[in-house]
Amino acid sequence: MTTIDSAADALASTIPAMPARVFRPPAGGGTASGADPDLPQGYVEEEYLVSGLANVYQHDADRRLVVQDADRAYTTRVIVRYPADPAAFSGDLVFEAFHPEGGQATLWSNLREYVAERGDAYCGVTVRREPYNFLIQPPQTATTRLVAADPVRYADIDFDESGLTWDVISQVGRLVRSDVAENPLRQYRPRVVVQGGYSGAGATMLFYVNEGFPALRMPDGGPVFDAFLVGEPSRYPSVSTAAGDTDAPADDDPRQKIQPRQQPVIQLYSTEFAFEFGKGRFRADSDEPGDRYRLWVVPGAYHAGRAGARALEQLGTKAGEARYPYSTVPLDHYFPLAVDHLKRWARGEGVPPHAPVFQMLPDGGMALDALGNQIGGVPVPTMDVPSASHPENGPDIMSRLLGGEVPFGPEKLRELYGTREAYLLRMERRVRELIGLGWLLPMHAKEVMDQARTVDFGPALG
Repeated sequence: MTTIDSAADALASTIPAMPARVFRPPAGGGTASGADPDLPQGYVEEEYLVSGLANVYQHDADRRLVVQDADRAYTTRVIVRYPADPAAFSGDLVFEAFHPEGGQATLWSNLREYVAERGDAYCGVTVRREPYNFLIQPPQTATTRLVAADPVRYADIDFDESGLTWDVISQVGRLVRSDVAENPLRQYRPRVVVQGGYSGAGATMLFYVNEGFPALRMPDGGPVFDAFLVGEPSRYPSVSTAAGDTDAPADDDPRQKIQPRQQPVIQLYSTEFAFEFGKGRFRADSDEPGDRYRLWVVPGAYHAGRAGARALEQLGTKAGEARYPYSTVPLDHYFPLAVDHLKRWARGEGVPPHAPVFQMLPDGGMALDALGNQIGGVPVPTMDVPSASHPENGPDIMSRLLGGEVPFGPEKLRELYGTREAYLLRMERRVRELIGLGWLLPMHAKEVMDQARTVDFGPALG
């Protein structure tokens, strides 16, 4: 067996270089699974199938990766999105491995406006994990879900082992940066590539980063991926299908924490997942050259975010037995903010700000301020100039994932701010401050202020 450690030459000697074949799928149902029905203006979306050979790994007694089964054949699918005009391309690419059970993109919906505004490109690849999340029904892997959705279009998919995931990510990453004719982005050749994922896909990122794969290099010596966004990872994955659940380290194992890497990493959490999965994973920020790391927790935000609430509203339903309206704290603002900082950090153009420590009680519960909001975490305009508290929701799991929001009444608002005009002035001032401090993208300022204008101070007194 071949041992993989953190040395680039060891990785390069064991991981097959890149997919051997890139081809378009048959039409099948006519539409790619996960296609964007409202693609940003001026953007092109294409789907490909990629085939190659990859390794399956296992952990030795020292928990180092070793190649268990070399050169296993696979075929999976890739979606790319990019500006139709190459002159509009920024030079940056966002790369994500799709959710390994649900099969959906976990970053694109949060990044599409940012990507289009900047002129970035995007690449997503289907990977696999054995089903365990009871919220994802029916219980399937992402690859079997593809075939079930369109047996004709995806008849060539061949990905029956979760352990292929790690090399597939590396190979597709190499592909989109290469000069080979098969590269669908050959005309663009991205200069900075940020890889990320959220929830189950965030767990994929956690494994990929912690197990040493960032050491993989391109032929010119540069990294395959320049930076990583690890978005509130769920359970730490096992290395392969055969390894099973016992392979993953315990929740309080130090190996759950992001390990030092040459590439910068931002780990992003909402309140709910910070308490559910983050306690054993939090670690101190670092600006060391071989350990550039930030931990960001978004107070008042919950795992499903505003997108989850909107989806339920469109269905005309609500989550289980929700006690409160759903949280409107914009977790979605912090994905593009993190990507923006990661790109500049990777280029050496600046460092991201440090978030205040997210505070917990000794028993592991939430530390709350006098208004009932979480203490610490990244600065959020609607938490810094609050008009509501954001408690846990429930008691069912979907309500917890959406979080709660209890608006302050007019009397409380007038006690805090005096008048609606004074409140809006204070919010506007805080928005400008946070843009200057690197905690808010200018593209989101109007949305924050528009939301503030809906806060109900009641009838004017008089």
